[in-house]
Amino acid sequence: MNKTYFLFFFILMFTLSSCILSVLDSYEEPEQAVFVSDILNKTSKKLQKKYSMRTIGTGIGMPDGVVTMLALSFEKTGPLSREEGRRIIVDCVQEMLQIINTHERIRPHLKNYPFTPSDIEIAIFLKDPLGYNIFYPHFGALSSTNAQIDYMFTASENPKRYLKIEEEKFEEALKMVQNESKK
Repeated sequence: MNKTYFLFFFILMFTLSSCILSVLDSYEEPEQAVFVSDILNKTSKKLQKKYSMRTIGTGIGMPDGVVTMLALSFEKTGPLSREEGRRIIVDCVQEMLQIINTHERIRPHLKNYPFTPSDIEIAIFLKDPLGYNIFYPHFGALSSTNAQIDYMFTASENPKRYLKIEEEKFEEALKMVQNESKK
């Protein structure tokens, strides 16, 4: 009797595991996920090389297969002046938008076309040459989110909390960068 139950249990487990494996093998990644991956990889590699940064994160908003947001995070050696940081983050946003908006196959899957600075997020975390956090009076991180650039400052006494955040609209920052390049 025990042998019969054991044999039945073994056959049942084998059958169930085969069914589960066949379901897992049949998963096919949606085409827009492949396009998003290509876009993030291309942007990441280009910006890493251009600004000597290291990619540390990616983000995707894709409810029901509709691409609503794409994000990249980098680590870079600093400190940077406000002008350097602004120039880099503005260019990163423009490079990413150019890659997204010229990728014809992703267009039907974008919530908004063309994508704008409101649709992407880029963050750059700064470390000193030895790999340590950078503290006030220098900013230790900057980001572009919702068409706004934030410069984030931390104090050595409490490095896990921002001491202050200074903001500027992306369009204003873009104008400043463009005016600076005309000089």
